[in-house]
Amino acid sequence: MGGFPPTPEQADIVDAAVARQNLVVSACAGTGKTATLEMIAGHIAPRQGTFIAFGRDIAAEARSRFPSNVVCKTAHAFALAATPTPLKERFFAKRGAHHGKDVARILGITDGYRSEAIDLSPNQLGMLAREMKSWFCKSDSRDMVWQHLHPEALPGGCDAKEREHLGRMLLPWAKKIWSDTQSPNGVFKYSFEDYLKRYQLSSPRLPGDIILFDEAQDASRVIADIVRQQTNAQKIFVGDEMQAIMGFTGAVNAMAGHDGRRLALTQSFRFGPHVAAVANLFLSMLGADLRVKGFEPIKSRLTGIAAPDAILCRSNGGVIGEVMEQLKIGRRVATPGDGAEIRALAQAAMQLQAGQATEHPELFMFKKWEDVKEHCDTDPSAKGLKVFVKIVDDFGAGAIMSMTERLVKIGGKRTDPYDVLVTTAHKSKGLQFPKVRIGDDFPAPSEDPDDEFDDAELMLAYVAVTRAQHELSIGSLGWVLCPPPTPTPQERNEIQFA
Repeated sequence: MGGFPPTPEQADIVDAAVARQNLVVSACAGTGKTATLEMIAGHIAPRQGTFIAFGRDIAAEARSRFPSNVVCKTAHAFALAATPTPLKERFFAKRGAHHGKDVARILGITDGYRSEAIDLSPNQLGMLAREMKSWFCKSDSRDMVWQHLHPEALPGGCDAKEREHLGRMLLPWAKKIWSDTQSPNGVFKYSFEDYLKRYQLSSPRLPGDIILFDEAQDASRVIADIVRQQTNAQKIFVGDEMQAIMGFTGAVNAMAGHDGRRLALTQSFRFGPHVAAVANLFLSMLGADLRVKGFEPIKSRLTGIAAPDAILCRSNGGVIGEVMEQLKIGRRVATPGDGAEIRALAQAAMQLQAGQATEHPELFMFKKWEDVKEHCDTDPSAKGLKVFVKIVDDFGAGAIMSMTERLVKIGGKRTDPYDVLVTTAHKSKGLQFPKVRIGDDFPAPSEDPDDEFDDAELMLAYVAVTRAQHELSIGSLGWVLCPPPTPTPQERNEIQFA
């Protein structure tokens, strides 16, 4: 994008920003969002402003490109800088109790909880109290209440009445954990969510009089509230509301609640018309107002890909299966985090198979491996976990652990060369690759016309297909083409196969 004149859409956005208008910019996939924000930063000087980036890499890129009148950081970086030294030392030391048995011991939890639906040990109650504090930290609340016992933290069979009962029982313990984290002499582990929540509660003031808020469609409630507190600043919220895929973490679409003039970026510079046509099928199903335009000079195509640069899966189980297949044919494989999540899942499976408790966040509510399998057989929402269970049963948790040792290390400052990156669609957000193959574990809509397909699945599919620059192998998302879901005649004609 550097050196190119602004598109008419970009020019309109820059003009509105210079005129000090609050804006909501809907930016489709690959449409030069960062370049547009850079243009704004260059045109508002000598005014001072803040660019709140979604991640450290984006913030670092922005610092290298934006003029000095705009401070480019993540919200966590602002929060850490404002954290008192003793609490910073606690954070960097990474010490303190966080295992369920230690939390239960310190809180004095000696009895479990049993009802007709669930049976929880003292250690599990300690972990739930810790999770309750964590959901409070993710919220925009100023006080912890029993509702911060999030439904996703609870085992199946726990209804609303029992959740309230548990929440009220756990609340004093969760408050004790939170109070401890704010003391220099605390004994519980001090984490990034603790210092960010502390920052939000301090009613901070960000630098300058204009806020550029990136990825606002997936804002954590606590960060959205920090931005909301900047009452005297011009605010420009930027994101793609059709890529709001982080709701399971507590994220919200801050763009929906921002009172600003709505403008759009629809000209993609990442991929050509054929990939754009597939993306627009998902946008059509989502009822989106916008359609993304492919970049004509890029001759993208839908085709089979023997050697993809990236394989995008729906679940961690799907990632494990694809990694095994790629290693089998001799390719150098990498995953984000160097396989740490895969190892943690495999280790948790080994513990449950041995009849031991695990503290893995996806599995800590189960007492044995058979309980996990029963859950997968009876809960339709456990499709991703079911893929993982099948792989464990077919190959063994030990083989999965060994597999992670063969992954190319890409973490830290050094990145070794690799042939293919295998990751989930969630983790692919913000990335792009020349050749992308979609994995085999994405769900398809039910044939029952009364079953509505989850919008979250459609958004995730849209994110996945728009990571491709030149070649896309659509894999388990191919159902969108057979037949197309009520596209316009023009959209149907634009889809071509190599």
